[in-house]
Amino acid sequence: MSVTPPTRRRGRQAKFSAEDVIRSALAAGIGSFTQSDVALELGVTVQSVYRRFPTRKLLLEACIERALESVPPADSLDPAPGTWEEIIGTCADQWWALCLRYPGFTTVVTSYDGTLERFLDPAFNSYTGGLIDLGWSRPQVRFAMSQIESAAARVAHYLSQAVPQDEDALEDASRQMRQATDFIVKGLSLSRPEWLL
Repeated sequence: MSVTPPTRRRGRQAKFSAEDVIRSALAAGIGSFTQSDVALELGVTVQSVYRRFPTRKLLLEACIERALESVPPADSLDPAPGTWEEIIGTCADQWWALCLRYPGFTTVVTSYDGTLERFLDPAFNSYTGGLIDLGWSRPQVRFAMSQIESAAARVAHYLSQAVPQDEDALEDASRQMRQATDFIVKGLSLSRPEWLL
């Protein structure tokens, strides 16, 4: 009886981490990356990317988590927002910063198969908690957050369509985001609908 030696895998062992995959997916665009894009960027096979993240959805969830980790807690800001108007304004600033940092982020949010809370907990807990501490109900907070997210999505879409995409377009979009935030704050000073969806 002859014993055949075990066959060895050909080629080098891929030396990349799950973190490398997430970074490459975010660089390719959180709203549009493919596992093939990521593999090409890393210089590895698509199968090796699938070994780290068996589905695009799992990789997308990891990318969402990484993006949301970039939101600083409200109490770490200087000055920390204290009034509900300041909390809404600062929260809008953070949503806008996410849109700029991760192009395609709003596409992910608006097409996400799940609830808005996926994008609020835990990243925006300190902001939503601040509103609740000031007497807002959870459904009122949900309504306000949906308005902020919606405004950021529309303005980010405008920016993505701007020709040319330059500093003037960014300045115009940022001004529109501030105007939208002011409008939301004025509306919430008159009425705070409760969203139960």
